[in-house]
Amino acid sequence: MFLSLIARHADLCVLSPTKRGARGCHVALAHPDARAITGRLAARGVVVDFRPPDIMRFGFAALYCRYIDAYDAAMILNSECCVSPQALADGGL
Repeated sequence: MFLSLIARHADLCVLSPTKRGARGCHVALAHPDARAITGRLAARGVVVDFRPPDIMRFGFAALYCRYIDAYDAAMILNSECCVSPQALADGGL
């Protein structure tokens, strides 16, 4: 669900396998400004792991992560990557 909600921002690269069974519960994304984005996400309540030089790792463990948590994380990530609401409405997902 998270992968379907994040905008395909030009500078955001999905590193994790896209097939569910091959991915497990982590999603890794690369972005040139990953360190700063990770800090802004944390300030907004999104727990994310930064891996140098440019990787953000999101964990979605079923025992304690709800769908709304994944949805909120995707929306906050989109806003922190400067994706406009219009881009999303125009098929940015």
